[in-house]
Amino acid sequence: MKTYTPFSQIEARRHGMIELCESINPEYLVTLRFNNHRAHNLDRAETVLKRFDAALDRKLLGRDWANLGDELRTRFIAIPEGHSSGNPYT
Repeated sequence: MKTYTPFSQIEARRHGMIELCESINPEYLVTLRFNNHRAHNLDRAETVLKRFDAALDRKLLGRDWANLGDELRTRFIAIPEGHSSGNPYT
């Protein structure tokens, strides 16, 4: 049996996400699409995003990026979109 979240809870979550994103004051917006059938799982998508973040930091900060302070490393918010039956994208 499918259950539904009340509209007021959905709106509260949406409003909270908007406030969070605005408080971070991002410089860039990037949409990523997973063209791999294995990424249908959100756990797999999280792993792929962590690898992408590490590769980005290495490219921007050099091979010693992991030993640098958090203030120098990239930060991101990943918001999954799309249907559970299709390829997720963030």
